[in-house]
Amino acid sequence: TSFVVSNPCGRDTVVVNVRNPPQVTFGGNPFLCPNRSLVLDAQSVGDVYVWNTGDSTQTIIIRNQGWYSITVTNGCGSDYDSIYIPMMPPPPSAHLPGDTVVCPADVLQLSVSGAYDTLWWSTGDTLPVISTSDSGTYAVYVANLCGSIRDTFYLGFFEPMITAGGDTCICTGDELQLNPGTGYSGYQWSPAGLLSDATLERPTSVSLLQPVTFTLQALDANGCPASDSVSICLHPLPVVEAGPDTVIGFGEVVQLWATGAASYRWSPATQLDDPNVSDPIANPQITTTYQVAGADSNGCRNTAQLLVEVDFPPQRIWSPTAFTPNGDGRNDLFHIIIDGLFELREFMVFDRWGQIVFRGSNISDTWDGTFGGTPMPIGAYVVYLQLWDPVNEREVLHRGNVTLLR
Repeated sequence: TSFVVSNPCGRDTVVVNVRNPPQVTFGGNPFLCPNRSLVLDAQSVGDVYVWNTGDSTQTIIIRNQGWYSITVTNGCGSDYDSIYIPMMPPPPSAHLPGDTVVCPADVLQLSVSGAYDTLWWSTGDTLPVISTSDSGTYAVYVANLCGSIRDTFYLGFFEPMITAGGDTCICTGDELQLNPGTGYSGYQWSPAGLLSDATLERPTSVSLLQPVTFTLQALDANGCPASDSVSICLHPLPVVEAGPDTVIGFGEVVQLWATGAASYRWSPATQLDDPNVSDPIANPQITTTYQVAGADSNGCRNTAQLLVEVDFPPQRIWSPTAFTPNGDGRNDLFHIIIDGLFELREFMVFDRWGQIVFRGSNISDTWDGTFGGTPMPIGAYVVYLQLWDPVNEREVLHRGNVTLLR
């Protein structure tokens, strides 16, 4: 305020400054955030400032929550005020993974932590934790008084892929080793009852009599569960026929006939002119069962057999009971007659003291009743024959008697 003073001698102006007493006010609702500072201002001009912190300036910088007070004094008076400064929660954080690719069956959980005032997901959700199993880009915005954060990430899915192997056909009754792709784990085949071990990578089937589809469940190279199937069809076996059983005489041949296949193998191969044709010529020396294995164009095999019976002539040995080696030209020689297939190995004549008086090895050999050129006396002699039976493949011994007369 200005005042004018005057008298007859002159005039003067006096300026009077009027001061108000201090008025302290902090105003608003100040707060602290972690790891941050705050300026407190008394917002009043004074001559003396007394803070409960010991400071003596109009403004102070604080970092801790608590009560703060100040007294401001000037020539017109003083004023006091106090305020509580709280510590707010730290800024929120989002727990989003980096861009990732997962298995289709996986459910991914996304979350934010900390106190917040505002929360928004790109999905429209407003909860701190959400779950998702859909591919795409996800974003979150979350904020409180101390800060905000925005984050995004992309979620993709592997395409699970395993292969149980290619469909195939085998011959009825055959076994099969399954052959899936490699790099998998946790193998489980079904139906397990038709396999040696359903948990092996390449199990072997039992003998299959019906078509079947095997299903493989496993974890692929990315660890994702997947499944695939392989179908097994069956080729029918060829109907191989070898014809009826037959009978032939000893020394005769017979032509065998097989039908129903594309290639053949006969056994036993001995006494066959060619065991690898459908119609070989057989010359069996004994009764023989022939088996033929026939294969069709698919490589499927089946067998048949027939019996070739060999009819042998009677096996008879005739040994005379007496002979008269007197030189009259009648019944002078002792000899053996054999009918059939017996083979003479040895022919011996013994006197009554057991001495060999004749020995031969051919069916045409004959005894003239002498020993060492000397005629043997009248009497009974023992005849011993050693023979071979080719039909039964065994040795046969024959013993008889002959009387020498004169």
